[in-house]
Amino acid sequence: PQIIEFDHNDDTHLDFIVSAANIFAYLFGLPYQANRNLIRSAVSQVEIEKFVPKNAVIKVNDNDTRQEGTEDDDYIIQQDKEWLMNAQINSIKMNIFEFEKDDDSNFHIDFIAATANLRARNYKIQESPKHKVKLIAGKIIPAIATTTAMVVGAVGIEILKYLQNADFSMYRNFFSNLALPLFMFSEPLPPTKHVDKDYDPIIGGPVKAIPPGWTNWNKIDVKGPLTVKQIIGWVKEMYGVNVASLSYDDKIMYSTVMKTTNQYLEITPEKVYEIQYQKKFPYYKKYIEINVTGDNNAGEDIDLPPLRSVSYTHLTLPTIYSVQISVVAVSLKKKNTNLPII
Repeated sequence: PQIIEFDHNDDTHLDFIVSAANIFAYLFGLPYQANRNLIRSAVSQVEIEKFVPKNAVIKVNDNDTRQEGTEDDDYIIQQDKEWLMNAQINSIKMNIFEFEKDDDSNFHIDFIAATANLRARNYKIQESPKHKVKLIAGKIIPAIATTTAMVVGAVGIEILKYLQNADFSMYRNFFSNLALPLFMFSEPLPPTKHVDKDYDPIIGGPVKAIPPGWTNWNKIDVKGPLTVKQIIGWVKEMYGVNVASLSYDDKIMYSTVMKTTNQYLEITPEKVYEIQYQKKFPYYKKYIEINVTGDNNAGEDIDLPPLRSVSYTHLTLPTIYSVQISVVAVSLKKKNTNLPII
């Protein structure tokens, strides 16, 4: 795709701004503003930051085992979570906006046409006139209204529970099959506990869980900065584990069978990261998650939660970062439906 530089004199660009702004205005009970010259004048004074593509990992086929995402995903998720937990939204009242393709005053088709044509321009494919967009959009409404809205609605309900610190028993898994049709909610199962095993078929011997009964939600925080050698010593002192290897992502930080990793013993995990990835350790990362293998003095293999090597007690973030929150309103089509108040 090619990057489009915003141009307030381009009618398609302005169509997108006008339609999107007015749709949000209706959702939040604000008056429409359809004066294109006024909006054109306003957006012409906005300084737009230069678009810089992120370093993203995208799977290229089914055999690709890499984790998809961008390097600042964790930071953005954490910022979104903190914003949602502290948001004061008791007084916000939103209007439900039912899609109507035949009403030219509601900006719906204007928004779809502008968005579709800008995306077409990204990929250098033919753009479509508004009347053609209206015909196509009218035919795909059933798919949008059933599948996407259903999933968003189900997920949204669980988010509301989370924001209210609901008891664990209130949460639900959701399963659906539109072909049957089947809609089923179930209580989530507790996480699997790691326990001692007299014989593990993969290891070929006994395995000791340390601490007993830990789950995948558990992590062990290692307060630093500590070198790799100091972390190995700390694990030995605290848990009696003879460390055989330390790894993170798809990298080996230390291994008793890889003598080349001895060069990392006297430096911190962050420095190992910078050497192996050939780039600076991301400023927004609060820790490196390290997987440990090893055994105890009895010769039993150990099963230990991942370590979180925390080397920074605080982070100073640049002010250029901002968080955008999108709000989705879903019509439940059911009378007397009481939703919880956040």
